[in-house]
Amino acid sequence: MKSAKPLPANPNRQVETPEGIILSMPLADPIARACAFAIDFLVRISLLILISLPLAGLGQTGTGIWFICLFVLWWGYYVITEMLMDGSSPGKKAMHLRVVNEDFTSINFSTSLIRNLLRVADAFPGFYGMAILTVLFSPGNKRLGDIAAKTVVVSTRPKKYREIALQAPALIPNMTFTQTEQRNIIEFARFCELGSTDRAKEIASHLAKPLNEENSDQLVVLLRRYAKWFLEGSG
Repeated sequence: MKSAKPLPANPNRQVETPEGIILSMPLADPIARACAFAIDFLVRISLLILISLPLAGLGQTGTGIWFICLFVLWWGYYVITEMLMDGSSPGKKAMHLRVVNEDFTSINFSTSLIRNLLRVADAFPGFYGMAILTVLFSPGNKRLGDIAAKTVVVSTRPKKYREIALQAPALIPNMTFTQTEQRNIIEFARFCELGSTDRAKEIASHLAKPLNEENSDQLVVLLRRYAKWFLEGSG
């Protein structure tokens, strides 16, 4: 079976799907990633301070609990938030960033664990010096954790037409789609939340040839409404 493969270098990351559909997502820029890291750092510090207040009067027991909380926050914070927030963290969410696999599918627990355990290596030789170097100079703006886990951080800043599509109700298709076509439309709808507007319109035109709809913006909305029906209404 043909697997998803990256295309030549581009300002965005591009992947060709097994069906020959090319998906494109904007990579997160280093400044946005640094801001997200700073926000997450402040969140963790704030949580530690809040935890410290009720533990202050518990003596050695309180100290032990505090160190356990410190361990969980520093080692489990990103894994927990990325699992609960579909590849994001509070900082990434604020900066409209998301971690995905190289083929743009959602990450799972093991993937998140691998990429975040390597934050120790990213921290050397100074304050995340290795992470800064690899993000700036590696293909796909990856740090060591991303390279090991085969993940990328992409921008999810919403576009206006996507917001309209998300609000649109499910629509029963007026024609029959095969199971493969339904899967393609569903994946396209998911991709629209992340991918570039122009590429989304191109893919919509490819998927919707039988629909006799020439307006590319309307095609995107129509396919997303169909996808919602395939996921929710047809079952």
